[in-house]
Amino acid sequence: MSFIKVKVISYNNINKNDSYISLKVKPVDEKSKSFISENFESSGKSFIIHTSGRAFYTPSVDDTVVIRGKVSENNDGFKYFEFNSIFPAHFLEKSNPNIQEILESKIFESIDSKDAQQIGVKYGKGIIPILEKEPEKLVNDGFKLDIQAVKRDWSKAKMIAHDVEFMKQLGFSYDDIAKLFDIFNEHPHGALNAISRNPYRLIDYFPISTIDSYIKNLYWEEDSYARLSSIVDFFYNQSISGGSTGIYPKNLLDSVKAEGVNPHLILNHMRSDMRVGIYNMIGDVLQSKLHARLEEETAQHLADYLTSYKIDDYSNHDPDEDFLTDEQRIAVKNCVSTKLAILTGGPGRGKTTVIKAIMGLIRKASNNTQKIVCMAPTSQAAKRMSESIGEDCFTVHEAIGFNHDSGFYSKVNKQVDADVIIVDEVSMLDLYGLSRLIKSLKSTTRLILVGDKDQLPSVEIGNVIEDLISIEQVKTSYLTTPIRFGEHSEINDNAMLINQGETPSLNQNRHGSWHVIPTENDFQTQDKVIKLCQGFIPGELGIDHSRIQVLSAQYETPIGVNTMNEKLKPIFNPPGRNSFNAKLGGKEFRVGDRIVITKRIRDKNIPNGAVGEIKYIDFKGKKVSIEFDGETVALPLSIGRQMELSYSKTIHKSQGTECDAIIIPISKSNKRMLNRKLIYTAVTRAKQQVFIVGDVNAFLECIKDENQEERISFLSHRIKENIEKNLKMSKEISAKSEELGVPFQ
Repeated sequence: MSFIKVKVISYNNINKNDSYISLKVKPVDEKSKSFISENFESSGKSFIIHTSGRAFYTPSVDDTVVIRGKVSENNDGFKYFEFNSIFPAHFLEKSNPNIQEILESKIFESIDSKDAQQIGVKYGKGIIPILEKEPEKLVNDGFKLDIQAVKRDWSKAKMIAHDVEFMKQLGFSYDDIAKLFDIFNEHPHGALNAISRNPYRLIDYFPISTIDSYIKNLYWEEDSYARLSSIVDFFYNQSISGGSTGIYPKNLLDSVKAEGVNPHLILNHMRSDMRVGIYNMIGDVLQSKLHARLEEETAQHLADYLTSYKIDDYSNHDPDEDFLTDEQRIAVKNCVSTKLAILTGGPGRGKTTVIKAIMGLIRKASNNTQKIVCMAPTSQAAKRMSESIGEDCFTVHEAIGFNHDSGFYSKVNKQVDADVIIVDEVSMLDLYGLSRLIKSLKSTTRLILVGDKDQLPSVEIGNVIEDLISIEQVKTSYLTTPIRFGEHSEINDNAMLINQGETPSLNQNRHGSWHVIPTENDFQTQDKVIKLCQGFIPGELGIDHSRIQVLSAQYETPIGVNTMNEKLKPIFNPPGRNSFNAKLGGKEFRVGDRIVITKRIRDKNIPNGAVGEIKYIDFKGKKVSIEFDGETVALPLSIGRQMELSYSKTIHKSQGTECDAIIIPISKSNKRMLNRKLIYTAVTRAKQQVFIVGDVNAFLECIKDENQEERISFLSHRIKENIEKNLKMSKEISAKSEELGVPFQ
């Protein structure tokens, strides 16, 4: 619907903490009166109605405003106007949409700017009736256009013309406006609605100073709750995106200061948030209530599990496998002697052999009465585990009964029907996954976690494997001796050297599995990577494009993720006769593209880092179909905001995946971003071939650098606190039982 123009009579309610306002208003023009009389019979001759919604702009009494939304009813049957956007009336009064400018902008995608200029010269204002009644005339007059796309864009342009004008009055350029329409494309008015509710939602896409300058044309308070809370949340979430469950306030304040925001206002706002419990200070770290609760609940459940029911110790039994090394034999016995055990080791260290031996020993010692369930964090990891141990394996969410309605974090905890649970690739397990897993354990279940502690931690929050290793009640076994020697052992040998901070082979063996290719600059590196993907790897090695992965350390460099994806897309997914690039969430994709998810899709349980292939784009149904590990999922077009091309991806996003050929471009410009753990993780993703391409000196410096960005986590501390509390309580109950002469077990 279009805007209605009303005068503010009074406020019913205002809550600046959530930007909610409720107003009593009356129409000021005939069009608005007509709308109200048709929809609000009870308004009578006064035409006064109630309207409410969330808004950054809060008008004063007697101000004239324009509102757009819908007629709604509350539970008592009371009718009111629920607005999605509210602006001063002069925005509409000054709104005079310029169709020619819209045609020449990126908003009208079906006509490029060159054609739009020629159309403007040829038809002038006469283009409007042509677009409205006979767009085919454009093709008849020699313009090569997709008429259906032109009709679709014209229909959209009419609908959003005032939205465009409003945003122009705020200061947005046409390119920025087109970007916003792509981002908020679930609804034709989604972009303007977002600006009206809280323009600082745009902080992911525009600098804070830019948003400030735009919003000063509407209504601006430097200390407004919506502004400050959005800024704090943004920088807190930036820290969380790195895997931490908190942020040092000094780092947050330094970041906002660098953006030109008054740090004293932010500090006062943080104190206010702490008073109402949105954030808390844990020592010298700022932590959200959500993450504090998640850590505490996980710690309580894990402590209760570890200090409750004792299970059978099978370490007095010997494994049947006589080929086990002493190190492996000790690891087997450790894992069957305790309630929670961790088995860690790099590639080729025999983890699979030990898992098989553990399962065999438990079955023998229990006379096959123990039910063993094997799982891994992702379907790809579960499939690999199943193939390597010859048993059925599940993803964690399959095993614990993920519910698509209530989500992975359902409060209804289903306990897994198992006596023994073995989880592989546990370095990928984030805090959310660990929490759900621990809650699903029976007190009598044995839990064995398997992974490589030297790989990068999970993409999402948490430092799970390191935190659990530090717990005294968790028995950890380390496999350090190389076992697997095969056709591609060169990769494992060099991975081991890298992990130890030693120099790997720098040979250029054309017929081997390990290749170090030096270059003089980033553009030469880029060229070498492209040639490897075009020729040598698919041609000479016979590895097709679907089994080649480029792993970069950064996004914005000549060999970064964004540039390499742009260069590799025509090679990996060449355009077909009827193929086209589609805008999804402001980014261009086409059918056949390999993509990676950049933010967990909770309702579908698609993890951050999941790789898929676009199968179908349905503009009419506003859905895109993507295949993940053989399963096709339909997602809204806006999911483009949460995905990117994946011919090249960050090393972090590669965690838990494997590919036949891995290419790692190295540059002096990204050596600050690289360290030993990152290089080690990248190298161990390869099944057959590794190509290190670029600056060899930068590569060697990275191997010597064992520093990595700190992950803030209180999980280990909270687990230890809860275990101590449980043990103390147990002793007190035991002592009281002895006093009463009642045995306590």
